Amino acid sequence: RHTCLALVRRLLGCLMEEPRFAVTNQLIDSCPHTSVRALLLHDVKEEALKAWPASTAETSSSPYLKMSVSLLLRTLSPPGKSLLFHRLDEIQSALNFYRMLLIKDRKNNLTRVWDAENLKMVKEKSLEPLTKACEELLGELD
Repeated sequence: RHTCLALVRRLLGCLMEEPRFAVTNQLIDSCPHTSVRALLLHDVKEEALKAWPASTAETSSSPYLKMSVSLLLRTLSPPGKSLLFHRLDEIQSALNFYRMLLIKDRKNNLTRVWDAENLKMVKEKSLEPLTKACEELLGELD
């Protein structure tokens, strides 16, 4: 997996920004290895940081900023408690990316992460079900 991921990253590095995002997005959706999906999410976060405008007066048309919230919503879809352990790396990576967007984008909301609809959707469709799955799993460990 390590060699394969290195080759994938090298291949992605040869693509322009939009096709690179599209391919990475497809890999995140289709890769059967959650640890690889977690690393790809980390790469998307790093690309989003690189694409961030230098000043508040600038805007960005980067798909890494425009499509971040929709990617995170898909990635943070709540697993059942039986799959929770298997997806921990991926979920942690997605939550880290989400946290970065919330912190970095508080002022300008370039990614629309602070839109009321997006906040509500992440809370209801991802964070609350994820919290419930974690609580159920912890209850079984007692």
